[in-house]
Amino acid sequence: MPRGVRTIASLHVTGEGTAVPPGRVYRRLRATGADIIDVGCEPGDPWPGVGDCVKRLRDDGCRVSIDSFHPQEVVWAVREGAELVLSVNAEATNNAKVMVGRTIGDPTFEEFFATDLFSEVREHIGQPQSTYRVATIAMHPSVAQYNGFYTVDSYQNNYRLSYKLRFRKVIARELEKNEEIRKYFDEWGSRCYVFVAQLGRGGIYNKKYADDYSSQRLTSIELDTAALKELGAGYVLSSVAIDRPERTGLRLERLFQDSRSTWDVYLYQVM
Repeated sequence: MPRGVRTIASLHVTGEGTAVPPGRVYRRLRATGADIIDVGCEPGDPWPGVGDCVKRLRDDGCRVSIDSFHPQEVVWAVREGAELVLSVNAEATNNAKVMVGRTIGDPTFEEFFATDLFSEVREHIGQPQSTYRVATIAMHPSVAQYNGFYTVDSYQNNYRLSYKLRFRKVIARELEKNEEIRKYFDEWGSRCYVFVAQLGRGGIYNKKYADDYSSQRLTSIELDTAALKELGAGYVLSSVAIDRPERTGLRLERLFQDSRSTWDVYLYQVM
């Protein structure tokens, strides 16, 4: 169950119905305590309207789940913001991954932590790791931490509110562009990540989960690198290339690649 969810209320919809349930129905469910509105689909042919249904519920402020064995309905719903998938089996999960362009299976331990690749990064920087800090973009900070890097971002159960507020300055302009990640960062504190509006709330990008991984670029990222330096960060490790990084106070040092790694790593120096 997603964090903070206690009650899921179901709506049964069909392809013969409207593109979104009547407002009075789901608003009444929310008013009586539902944390998530579950969109339940009928067996048989996929309903093309499910994506629009989910989108309109999301636009109205609902958290949404999808209840369907049909992978196409799941794909349409997830693309429009459904955050929980119910009634799945192994076949449906694999089919859905294929249809959204994901390779079947998660990275292996070795692919995820990519120790050989990060050793190259460490050797390129050429300083004791305890003497500098890094920030990560589009990858989990724990990957860098596992490889001995000290990060200014992290996933933590408890840390000082004062630090969160200082960190927020780094990504303030990105949060302004995307209300979903703003609410996620401001209202749930454990994930102290360098969120980027272009990548959305998920924010993680690697070879296992994107067919267009090698061509993906961050085209409009705006970071407060002065605030980043105040936190002690001298470098940024990004798994996605940044267009014209100098606009946001970064300078590309080098791209690191390894066929055994699920990440490419772009090393940027904080200017």
